Amino acid sequence: MKKSVYILSALLAFSQVGFTQIKGYDLEFKIKDLQDTVSYLGYYYGSKIYIKDTVKVENGRIRFVSDEENVGGLYLVILQDLKTYFEFIYNEKTIKMESKRSDFTDNMRVIKSDENKAFYKHLRQVQPIVKNIYKYRTLAGKSEGDSVAWYSKKAQDAQEEVEQIKDTFIKNYPSYFLSKIFTTSKSVEIPKKIKDNDEKINYMRAHYFDNIDLTDARLIYAPVLKQKTDYYIKNLHYQYPDSISTALDVILEKSKPNSDMFQFMLSSYLAEYERSRVMGMDGVFVHLAENYIRNKEGELDWFSDEEIEKITKKTKGLKNLILGKKAKDIVGADLDRRPVKLYDNNNKFTLLLFWDVNCGNCQKSMPKYKEIYKKFNARGFGIYAMSVGWTEKWSEYVKEHEYEWVNVGPTENETFEYYDVKSTPTTYLLDKDMKIIAKKFDPTGLENILQDLYSREKVNKENN
Repeated sequence: MKKSVYILSALLAFSQVGFTQIKGYDLEFKIKDLQDTVSYLGYYYGSKIYIKDTVKVENGRIRFVSDEENVGGLYLVILQDLKTYFEFIYNEKTIKMESKRSDFTDNMRVIKSDENKAFYKHLRQVQPIVKNIYKYRTLAGKSEGDSVAWYSKKAQDAQEEVEQIKDTFIKNYPSYFLSKIFTTSKSVEIPKKIKDNDEKINYMRAHYFDNIDLTDARLIYAPVLKQKTDYYIKNLHYQYPDSISTALDVILEKSKPNSDMFQFMLSSYLAEYERSRVMGMDGVFVHLAENYIRNKEGELDWFSDEEIEKITKKTKGLKNLILGKKAKDIVGADLDRRPVKLYDNNNKFTLLLFWDVNCGNCQKSMPKYKEIYKKFNARGFGIYAMSVGWTEKWSEYVKEHEYEWVNVGPTENETFEYYDVKSTPTTYLLDKDMKIIAKKFDPTGLENILQDLYSREKVNKENN
């Protein structure tokens, strides 16, 4: 069995406490027809794969030995090409297995490990059925008419057979970690009496974690858990910051009893929403930092003081700029050096634009903003454009290009820090109450947002 995998060489630091600890490992594998190269011990961490150990291969023999404590899970033996591997359940210190490189699953013989004997017996049982599922789905995609339904039904029947086999495994081996994986992967069964779609979603939310044990840290080391929590967040909740934050609160509350699990969930989603390019999702980052990190240094010993300080500082800068917050009034100096406030307008929507006359991106964007201004100005759209500096070059540039909106230079350097102006152009769209309704978009994004806002305004008027 060969698969392409994403391998990272860096290891994540994590605490290891609780019943899932295993005191060291002695893992021996004999692979026939394997050249003397190197092999890696890999493990899942969420949806990614990392390297834990490296050994030389001698006469097809691979042996990993360590005295350090580890958390059990679904681990991997990865060959030198970093593409070929096989999985095994690491839930006991000593494991011994042998196979052939040509086909790990069919040729696998487990010498020492009852759990892996059951694991590979299961793999051999479902492997031909899974192949049929893919075959029928492929044929359904290439077929027409009644054949589509026939192949789809065959694929569905095969999938149900796999699920029945999993249920039997759970019944026969309830204490095995693979049973925990299968249980975690189960879908919520909605009672047939529930017909309304909203009621179905509410039922799924309420019962989603009935079969998911967020106190078992071993699930961090299997790819199913992160998939399940991602689905809960992204498919069962509206993709708005408040709704996503509510979903994360549920997950984090359920994971608190196990420090490994809590750390994994908090760190994973904190990083995800810090990096998110989706507008407004920094609000989720602020929620997590404010509620789970700020003033809790002693409880988060897996974060360094420096990391907590950085997160706290970033949160402080972002929390006043999340969608729905009222923009802070600022004062700039116009071309005649007269003070002009941001709040000195009665526009329905205002583009707060920070730009630099020497910036190439700004020079490309400003003509596009000019076209947008002409298109929507009569409908109550205005621009408050603040240059990063009050210079003669800027003044002449504005006059030459006939920017008829509010053009100002800075009077306070703190303005740029407050509005997180790390590059130019930096943009915010404000409503009539000066609340931030969009931010950090390009001209095309602004035009689409305004078109949508004015279209909705028109529909509301017609309905009233």
